[in-house]
Amino acid sequence: MQEDQILIWKYIDGECSEAEKKAVEARIFTDPAFRVEWDYSKALQSELSKQQPEQPSLRFQTNVLDRVFKALPAKPAQELLPRSFVRWTAGLGSALTATLSWAVLNVSPYSHSHSRLDHVVDSALARLAGTIPYSTFFMIAMVATTLAVLYLLDMSLRRFFRS
Repeated sequence: MQEDQILIWKYIDGECSEAEKKAVEARIFTDPAFRVEWDYSKALQSELSKQQPEQPSLRFQTNVLDRVFKALPAKPAQELLPRSFVRWTAGLGSALTATLSWAVLNVSPYSHSHSRLDHVVDSALARLAGTIPYSTFFMIAMVATTLAVLYLLDMSLRRFFRS
């Protein structure tokens, strides 16, 4: 009977092949049980086509999001990252920023220093810069500086609002 229902709905939806169409039309006249199922399906299709689809309320999205946020309360940022991770990230970012700044100011190809250390560092930076573009170094420095500034700002705002 399940196959008959599938075949009837395929016929009603216009998805049947020619052979299936002919089989459905022939069974409507020869099989009384199939005819009852056919009449029921046609009546159901007729009633469904008269119905207007329901529209969600204008606040549907807001209502759903309110329920989600109540079910899953937000955690403060301090709980998301361990304090030690934030400190290490800020420290490494600061060290990287200081190192890159020193290298740019003191060991650039345009500096006029002739010491052995400057030549060693300059050649190491030249090899490193040959593999990684300067824009990447600049972006890393900017991100590290931004993280350090945000961390310091967060600490100062926490102290301000505690008192």
